[in-house]
Amino acid sequence: MSATSIDAFLVRTLRSIRAGRTGDWPGTDIAVDVADDPLRAIWGRIEYHGIATFLQSHLSLLPDWPERITDRITDEARLISLWEATHGAAISDLIGRLCENELESVVLKGTALAYWLYDDPAARRRGDTDLLIHPRDLKAVRAILTREGWSRRGGSHGINYQENWQKITAGGFEHSVDLHWAVTDSPVLWGVLDRDDCFVHSCPLSRLHPMALRPDAAFMAMHAAINRKWHALHGYRAEDGKVMGSYRLVWSVDFDLLAREMTDADWHRLVALCRENETGPLIAEPLRAAQVDLQTPLPEARMEQLEDHEMAASLARYFTESDAASAFLIDFRAAPNWRHRWRMLRSRIFAPRDHILGKYPDQRHWPMPVLRARLLLQAAVRVAGRRLGK
Repeated sequence: MSATSIDAFLVRTLRSIRAGRTGDWPGTDIAVDVADDPLRAIWGRIEYHGIATFLQSHLSLLPDWPERITDRITDEARLISLWEATHGAAISDLIGRLCENELESVVLKGTALAYWLYDDPAARRRGDTDLLIHPRDLKAVRAILTREGWSRRGGSHGINYQENWQKITAGGFEHSVDLHWAVTDSPVLWGVLDRDDCFVHSCPLSRLHPMALRPDAAFMAMHAAINRKWHALHGYRAEDGKVMGSYRLVWSVDFDLLAREMTDADWHRLVALCRENETGPLIAEPLRAAQVDLQTPLPEARMEQLEDHEMAASLARYFTESDAASAFLIDFRAAPNWRHRWRMLRSRIFAPRDHILGKYPDQRHWPMPVLRARLLLQAAVRVAGRRLGK
C-alpha cells in the first residue's frame, strides 16, 4: 500500500468529518496491492499526520472502521488526553504565576490553536507549549519557572532567543515549555514575525487560563504558515527522532479551523501584513492546501491579494534552502550587527552538547571537540557543494 493512496483515503475521511458526514472505510480498494499488513500501514500514516486524537473525537462518524484501528485510535487518544490534562494544568498554573507577578506572556503555535480552535484541546497533538515573553522579563520568568519546579534543559542554540524548560508532573508525564523572547530565532524573519506586533494584537485564550493570551488570527496564520514551511524543509522532532516531510494533515486541519474563524477584519490585517513583509504567496500556500484537502471556504478576493505579489528575495531563498548550513548563512547576512553575528558563530562553534549528540547519536563516545569539528566541516562541505552545483 502506498503512502499516497492511504493519504488520499485519510483526506476523504477528514473532509467527510468536517462536513458532518460519515467517513466510510474503503474496503478492499485500498489494500488489494498490499503484501504487508494494511491496517498497520494505515495506522502509521495516521500517526505521521498527527490526527489520531482528532479522529477519536469523531469516531461516531466512522461506524464501519475496523475495530483494530478504532481501538488503537482510542488507546492513543486516552494517553494523549491524560497528557493534555496535566499539561494544560501545568501551563495554566505557570501563566497564573506570571500574571501574579505582572509578567505578560503570549501562548504561541500548537497550544494556542488547541485551546482556541479545537473542541477538545487534546485533539491537537503536540509535544510542548511555546510561550513568548518580553526580553526585560527573562530573569524574573526564569526565577518563577525554577520556583515552580521547571528545569532548564540543554543550552540555547542560535542567537539565544529561546530555551527549553521541562517538568515532570503527576502520572510521570514530562512537559516542556519553549520559552521565547523573540517570536523566532531567525534574523531573516524578525521583520515578518514582530514580537511587539504579537503583543499589541494579542487576544484572550481563556479556555487555558482566564489571563492567558494568544496572537490574533492574522498573526497566527502568518506564524503557522512560516512554521509549517520551516518544518517541511528541516523536519520536526517526534518520539522516534527527527521526521522529514512536507505534508501533514494536522496542518490542513489547523488552517481549515483558522480560516473558518477569521473575520473580514482578520483577512484585511493578514493581507496588510503580507504586503508589508512580502510574504503573500508563502501564507497563501497552506490555506490553498486546506482548501484542496478539506474544501475550506476561502475569500477569493483576499486570496488573490495574497498571491498577487512576489515574495521578498531573501525569504524566497531562505525557504528554498533545505540545507541548514545555507539557511544559517542567509540568517548571518540578515543579522542587524556584528554582535548578533558573533553570537551566531559562537553558537555554531560551541553548539550545546544535546544538539551535537542529536546529530550524532551513534558517536556519543567520541570527544565533544571532535564531534563539533565534524559538524562544522560537514556544514562547510555542504555549502561548498551547493555553491559549486550552482
